[in-house]
Amino acid sequence: AKTKEQEVNQTNLRMQDETKKITELENRLEIYKIKNKERMNEVQEQ
Repeated sequence: AKTKEQEVNQTNLRMQDETKKITELENRLEIYKIKNKERMNEVQEQ
């Protein structure tokens, strides 16, 4: 039973890590989109 519990804990930790990575990527993507939009606006204004 102990090993099964350890396996579950490992899996949970891995999932938390993956979730953190995905969140960071989503944040970066949002920032990228905003910057891109600003750049497009600058181009249109010229």
